[in-house]
Amino acid sequence: MKKTKSGVVIKKKTYTKKYLIEHYQISDEFDVLSWRKTKGGDIRITVKHKTCGCILERNALAFKKGIKHKCRAGYTEETLRKKYGIGEDYLIRGWDIDEKGGVTLKLTHLPCGKEYSVQEHRIRHGWRCRCAQSLTEEELREKYQIPDSYEIYSWYRKEITGITIVKGKHKPCGCEFEKMASVLKKEECAECDSRRRRAEEKANFEKKVSELVGDEYVLAGEYHGIREKVPLYHSKCGRVVNIIADKFLDGARCSCEKRIEKVDIDRYLDSFEPNFTIEKVKSGYKVTFKDSGNEVTMQARRIRQEATCLCEPTYFTRKKKS
Repeated sequence: MKKTKSGVVIKKKTYTKKYLIEHYQISDEFDVLSWRKTKGGDIRITVKHKTCGCILERNALAFKKGIKHKCRAGYTEETLRKKYGIGEDYLIRGWDIDEKGGVTLKLTHLPCGKEYSVQEHRIRHGWRCRCAQSLTEEELREKYQIPDSYEIYSWYRKEITGITIVKGKHKPCGCEFEKMASVLKKEECAECDSRRRRAEEKANFEKKVSELVGDEYVLAGEYHGIREKVPLYHSKCGRVVNIIADKFLDGARCSCEKRIEKVDIDRYLDSFEPNFTIEKVKSGYKVTFKDSGNEVTMQARRIRQEATCLCEPTYFTRKKKS
């Protein structure tokens, strides 16, 4: 009860569930749970949809106009796939409907086996499994700029680091690999690059050998690197010797050049004489050749090897003038 300014007593209206249903024509498909009055004087009614269990709160007058509720109880796997665009690479294990009618889907991503519970609004906004298998091969190539020279077998994402790993084959060389997708941008694979560099190093080594000793020593097998032994054919004695590549460039030679008897030295000195002079400098020894006047700087070991080779005369010696 309350009084107006004129003193007239007005009876306060009492709302009941029956009154609300009859007055606002609430459909039988809804069960009235509660109601409240807002500060503005509107009546808000909370109802539960009997079929799907959705709980709604609406303005009382909205029920008079007729509420069109989209009941979610009739969902099937087919309708869910169509509604949310879920592909065949996902298994729908089930779905839940919350009090407000929101759908939560229970999914398994078949390529990687991960299980998820995903709310419908996330799916609408483009949610998908973050594993590498969720990418198509075309998307994978575009994302990591993988050229067509690579044939891709499969790909996956590492659980801890999240790095995408690709398994495949490099078509030009046939080399199979399992590498990070981010390192496959070059047309050349790592094996091709290694072979190319080894070929360049081998050519460079052969060039240096030729500059040092001409055709006296010839590479007679595989070249595996500057710090590895290489087989070299020594034409003067006919043997194949294994010498570390950089040691050869520093002056190491066939052991036959070290087995020299006194008689060999006497015979050699009867016909030949030194063709050079030596001067010590900071970086080694400056060698000046008498015939040509050319000057080169060398290390002592190389000078010793070249100047004392008695297989036959070298540019360090010259025939004695008769």
